[in-house]
Amino acid sequence: MDLELLRFAVQINGLTDLVITKLDVLDDFKTLKIAIGYTLNGKRIKYIDCDSYLLGKVKPIYKIMKGWQQSTSKIKKFKDLPKEAKNYLKEIEKNIKIPISIVSVGPERNQTIFC
Repeated sequence: MDLELLRFAVQINGLTDLVITKLDVLDDFKTLKIAIGYTLNGKRIKYIDCDSYLLGKVKPIYKIMKGWQQSTSKIKKFKDLPKEAKNYLKEIEKNIKIPISIVSVGPERNQTIFC
């Protein structure tokens, strides 16, 4: 997850809510990396300050989060998600400053959580 790029997409598109799909794909990971920003030549920079040439040279700044290592595919309510999955989603919300309103935990319609 690249939160720096996501923040930029939220700004330029005027998003008010976010939908996270395929959360279940992350079910087996012990840890998850979230890119919270970039550095270029040792200095913190913002996505908006980069062109495509500079973006090829940046290094991501990662926050490492604990994975949940259990299936989310049958979960119907946000409160029933594993603690680590809720922490992951809350970290995204905290960084992009808009709410996550829907989370999908599988390919079927009934595998949708309305937050």
